Amino acid sequence: MEREICGAIAGKQRIAFDYNGSRHVVEPYVYGLLSDGTLALKARTLPGRETGWWEKPQWLFYDADRISELSVSSDRFEEARLTNNLMEGIVDSYCSITTG
Repeated sequence: MEREICGAIAGKQRIAFDYNGSRHVVEPYVYGLLSDGTLALKARTLPGRETGWWEKPQWLFYDADRISELSVSSDRFEEARLTNNLMEGIVDSYCSITTG
């Protein structure tokens, strides 16, 4: 899964996956370790019913152990204007939008 996520981050491609019983479509930005040792994906959600029910984009962490049925879309995205520190919460980045 790491290879697919990091490839999507490098290619600025949206990904879709199941998480806690729901399908999510997100723009992945960082994949790495949180301070508690959890391997996580930091991503920007997309608004809409089919993308996780968000009314507006949000920055969320997804526990990698809970991600299943991952697929990488051919849809690409432009980098979002970052309103927070992209690396906030990440203590060891395996890949990120800035480092690929």
